Amino acid sequence: MEKPILIQGGASAYRIVIPAQPAPAERYAAEELSRYLQKSTGALLPVEEEGGNTAGACIFLGNTAALEKSGARVPKEMLNKEGFAIAVRGGQLFLYGANLRGTLYAVYDFLERFCGIRFLTESSEYIPHVCELALPEEDILSAPAFSFRSIQGLNTFSNPAFAAKLRTSNLWTKTDEKYGGGYIDELYQPNDHSFFNLLPPSKYYKDHPDWYNTADNVFDHEAFCWVERGPSQLCLTNEEMIAQAIENLKGWVLARPHAQYFMIGQCDMNPFCECERCRESYRKNGGKSGTLLLFINRLAEAIEEWSKTACPSREITIQTFAYQQTLKPPVRHRKGVAVPVNRKVVPRKNVMVKIAIDKADFFKPLCDPAAEHNRLPFTSLRDWHALTHRLYMWDYTTNFYGFFAYFANLRVLKENILTYKEYGIESVLSQNSNQSKEHYQGQLKFYILSKLLWDPDRDVWALVKEFNTLHFGADIEPYIAEVTDMFERYYGEKDFYGVTHGGADYLKAECIDRCLLTDAIAVFDRAIEAVKRSARGAAEQAETIKRILSYKITPQYMLLNNYDAYYPGDEAGKRAFAEEFFRNTDLLGVEYYRESENPEISYLKQKFLGRSAQEG
Repeated sequence: MEKPILIQGGASAYRIVIPAQPAPAERYAAEELSRYLQKSTGALLPVEEEGGNTAGACIFLGNTAALEKSGARVPKEMLNKEGFAIAVRGGQLFLYGANLRGTLYAVYDFLERFCGIRFLTESSEYIPHVCELALPEEDILSAPAFSFRSIQGLNTFSNPAFAAKLRTSNLWTKTDEKYGGGYIDELYQPNDHSFFNLLPPSKYYKDHPDWYNTADNVFDHEAFCWVERGPSQLCLTNEEMIAQAIENLKGWVLARPHAQYFMIGQCDMNPFCECERCRESYRKNGGKSGTLLLFINRLAEAIEEWSKTACPSREITIQTFAYQQTLKPPVRHRKGVAVPVNRKVVPRKNVMVKIAIDKADFFKPLCDPAAEHNRLPFTSLRDWHALTHRLYMWDYTTNFYGFFAYFANLRVLKENILTYKEYGIESVLSQNSNQSKEHYQGQLKFYILSKLLWDPDRDVWALVKEFNTLHFGADIEPYIAEVTDMFERYYGEKDFYGVTHGGADYLKAECIDRCLLTDAIAVFDRAIEAVKRSARGAAEQAETIKRILSYKITPQYMLLNNYDAYYPGDEAGKRAFAEEFFRNTDLLGVEYYRESENPEISYLKQKFLGRSAQEG
């Protein structure tokens, strides 16, 4: 039996049919399908609204009446919130999702799966020519491994269309309706370190200093910290404070009638209250995490009871952190099994715990018992799983003190994501460089993570090769692979600690052989010469060279960062090297090279060249 043909020789009898009153996302999904099919096959499929004659050859997209009649729809619970289905019934093709965003994902999956299209970066797509496109032979159901997947970086912050193509959402950027909304639409902002947003010191400290700490001291309302004693948190055992927190949280709920998640998170890196009452609670309830959960459970219980009459149709979840001082859960172990220190510290059903493992070693698997820095994060994840199945992982994939430094986590990405899945993680946020998107490592990892967070069984190194081949060209891929292999082998031999912040050995001259960096730069120079000798046109040559430079700045930055140690006294050489590095960053449009103090590339220009970015 011959396969039904959808498109052949640049022509098609099929139409794309959307509901009679389509949502913006359904219309946009149809337009995307039509646009990319034309790019790939040459055939332009018209988009029509349901209501006219829908007999004959149709691609039904979204929540159409035809879908309901076809029997092709599957229960939403099989699709894990954002999954989708691709089905054929009687020569008709149906694409639809568990929600509107899932319908858009169905389109992108169809284009990837059957047309070979790849969405690599914001400006790099691979669209092969397809002469003949047949209908799928069997139904496809695709549900993500994690219901929420976010790769946090400027790539997705500034481009929600690209985030949708990666099948990801994010926490901070509003998503247009045409992209099917996103996780942010279910959140109340802020969604991370929110203690002082719930109870602003500028409003409450004067009359209630004991809500914030027990010391009678001067409070800096702008910095949210004690001038002499450093940063502060809330005093989590103060009954008056808890009562006000509940009332303010009710106000948050009423202010965002469509929000489902409300984050009540501790301040970043701030020490917890040390009043006698809090210290006693830490002792009785398994430490600071237990005291935090007592506070969060109080809020969650009060909101659950209040919402029965105030907003009975809403599902409200209170989120909080397991982070730094609260990473270790309030458990004790019986015969090797984690059990709560008492029933009060077990998170309620309407509580979700966000585990943030910022001190882990991201160059080694989280579950590796030999990885010293991963023992606490891993045992904490395992033990939190014993307390609750409502878990959220805050992951990290870059060094925030040097975005361009080589970060050797490719070999552990899959294993860590499989570990998250094994221990019941519901949602994953993987934080990359929030201020910079122009460098190769970030672009590559966005692509790989987008695939793994949907399907953790994907082959990472196959994805790396696919990305490099399609992004740079098959002739340049071996050069890119050679540099990556050089870094991976060297880092493995040195057994570096994959820390994400300051003090990283791989940022120090005494730990990185200069020859590694100069050899890598030489490989990139050979790659650029190969591009110049290739049959590419001038515009394609320039673009490919630019893509190579987005990786070349990695060894260049690492060498420049320690130039004085590598070449003591060579001021002229340092200046010449810096000038080339900044020509490359200017071409790439780089504005930030790190987080924290002096993060702008203009600061580095001033440091090495004595001039600002504006002066060129």
